[in-house]
Amino acid sequence: MAYTFANLIADLALHQLPERWCQKFYDDRLLLYHINENSVTTTLIIYPDLFPELMIQKQDCVLTLLLMDLESFDGFFDYLTELRRASFCRDILLLNQ
Repeated sequence: MAYTFANLIADLALHQLPERWCQKFYDDRLLLYHINENSVTTTLIIYPDLFPELMIQKQDCVLTLLLMDLESFDGFFDYLTELRRASFCRDILLLNQ
């Protein structure tokens, strides 16, 4: 069974986020973000009608990702842990340089 946006919202109400992760609900999207010291290091932008596709922002890079084979809340946060650690901006020319 596929893990849906409704599953994610229900699980967020039942489970504590991993350390240093925060959430913010808006009318049309969910933001999950990781805080390191006093700055946000990773932001995930999740739109209900696009999930499990999401946008991730790290530093000056914004990417759209599709989370494959997502089946559970634990699996979702395994993805988050890997995304937070990833350095995917390395080969992208930043527009503000």
